Amino acid sequence: MQITCVQHVPIEGPGAIGAWARRRGHRLSRRQAWRSRFTDRPDGVVVLGGPMGANDESDHPWLIREKRWLAQQIHRGIPVVGICLGSQILAEVLGGRAYPGGTNEIGWFPVERRADAGDSPLRALLPRSFNALHWHGDTFERPVDAIPLAMSAAYPEQGFVWGDNVLALQFHLEITQHDASRVAAHDSGDLDNGGPWVQPRETLLASGGHWQAGHGLMDALLDGFFDTPCRAAA
Repeated sequence: MQITCVQHVPIEGPGAIGAWARRRGHRLSRRQAWRSRFTDRPDGVVVLGGPMGANDESDHPWLIREKRWLAQQIHRGIPVVGICLGSQILAEVLGGRAYPGGTNEIGWFPVERRADAGDSPLRALLPRSFNALHWHGDTFERPVDAIPLAMSAAYPEQGFVWGDNVLALQFHLEITQHDASRVAAHDSGDLDNGGPWVQPRETLLASGGHWQAGHGLMDALLDGFFDTPCRAAA
């Protein structure tokens, strides 16, 4: 399978998703959104995070091209995954909206599987409660017909599935400890400003076995999602 991975900043790469793709025999091609013409016709898409907002099109006009391309891929029926900013972009593409959430959620905090998660096959792959790395201040309103997946104490919307080929996750399971340290150095202001849902840098970057557990859950979700029958791509 040929998977296109869309990056919004150089320091936020596919992390554990790259390792998953190699183990499964998939080809993962990175595309830098700010310079891509978005002409790919891949077998799957992963949309990563970034510090900008999903509707910051005046500052980042390439978001318009990206959203148009993502809508085309969703219409083709191929599997599309969005993480953090990627989840907010997908919410907008599908008719929902992204907006400032009012508080930063940065650090390792529990995520709860939502009781109204329906009978999505991915629901069974989510533990009732698990720790995930969060790094956002924006959130999204779910599109019509999207099925909620998870919530945290700070934000009720932490993920959704739409149809049989869109998976959106607000939290990070893919990020590696090394990449998190780079993001922490780059976005140090968000950490220094603190808040009720912001962990100290030292706590965030230590976090014991959370990294390995997160990568394991990411593998399970990707396996389940990419194995789910999707509409034939046109």
